[in-house]
Amino acid sequence: MLNNLDYNIEVSVETRFIDDDVEILIRDTGIGISNDHIDHVFDRFYRVVYKPKISIGSGIGLSLVKNLVDLHHGSIEVKSVVNSGTVFKVALPVKKEKYNPFEIALQPQGTMVDYVYFKEVAEKDNAPVDIEEEDKQIIPSNKLRLLIIDDSAALRLYLKEIFKDSFRVETAGDGEQGLKRILEIYPDIIISDVMMPKMTGIELCGKLKADERIGHIPIILLTARASDEYQIIGFETGADAYIVKPFNAKILIARVLNLLESRQKMRSYFSRSSFADSTSVAPTNSDEQFLKRTMKVVESNFTNEEFDAEQLAKELGVGRSILYAKIKALTEQTVHEFIKLIRLKKAALLLTTTDLIVKEIAFQVGFKNPRHFMQCFKDHYGLTSSEYRKQNKKID
Repeated sequence: MLNNLDYNIEVSVETRFIDDDVEILIRDTGIGISNDHIDHVFDRFYRVVYKPKISIGSGIGLSLVKNLVDLHHGSIEVKSVVNSGTVFKVALPVKKEKYNPFEIALQPQGTMVDYVYFKEVAEKDNAPVDIEEEDKQIIPSNKLRLLIIDDSAALRLYLKEIFKDSFRVETAGDGEQGLKRILEIYPDIIISDVMMPKMTGIELCGKLKADERIGHIPIILLTARASDEYQIIGFETGADAYIVKPFNAKILIARVLNLLESRQKMRSYFSRSSFADSTSVAPTNSDEQFLKRTMKVVESNFTNEEFDAEQLAKELGVGRSILYAKIKALTEQTVHEFIKLIRLKKAALLLTTTDLIVKEIAFQVGFKNPRHFMQCFKDHYGLTSSEYRKQNKKID
């Protein structure tokens, strides 16, 4: 049996001053590799089946090694004699001049293993890793902002490559830096590793969801810990999605787009729903709770036509810039447009449930000029107030 064979493995490292390379030799005294197979040992998913049909490995390891060596501008060679042994020789340049500036880290920031491995999985059979054209309609033409938080420079680079054509991609190297960037740029969506220095992804997620200023931002957590316990902790903290590494890039892309699409559906529902629906339906998450609370504040100030964003922010206890960012993210409207829409929704409800004349309704919802009210109403509903009442009247 193959696994009963007794053989030795020897590793040696030496510097070749002529080429300024470090040379790594791995020798074994195993069964060797035949000429039929040796040209394919670095092919992805290539495996040798031994008699009696025992296959060794998954065909990923040597392909991964070859990719790592190529990324370091090195070379790898293999020589083998059947029933005698195999020798692998790896040569890697050691001078900075052999590398591009962006490839040189000023301090250790992880390795390229994740980068290459994820790329191997994502691009199996040379399938392109990109957002499909039909999915790009979810993303506005001005591009949404994606924040990637990971202490691995390789992972940040890889994820940035995937999303750079469809998003404005920002990065952060740890949880503390990530939280600071969130408060600076208010991203539309976040992808964060779980295990990071200074602040873990779980801690970051907890702080994010507990902060009303940024709690609406969807976050995807990435982790190498596949157990249900860690996923439960992530979801209890408020994570919108939890993906186990190594992951297929297309699955990650799909989750990002699904979260954005769900947010778009919430915006569309808010725009289309009636005042009664918007205020009576029990909120299911912090975003809906915030919108419902905001609508109640606006409603309590209907008689004040001068009620504006500054006053709304003050009553909600948030900064004006934060209010603008949050309302824009949840409704795709400015605060001024949001306040006007709440007034119009209330007017539509009064038109269909009371016999008040249009002028009285306009005053009740905060419009001093009935003509201005009627124009705003028609612009939003596509009908005059009289036409709307006739089509939707709910009382005799």
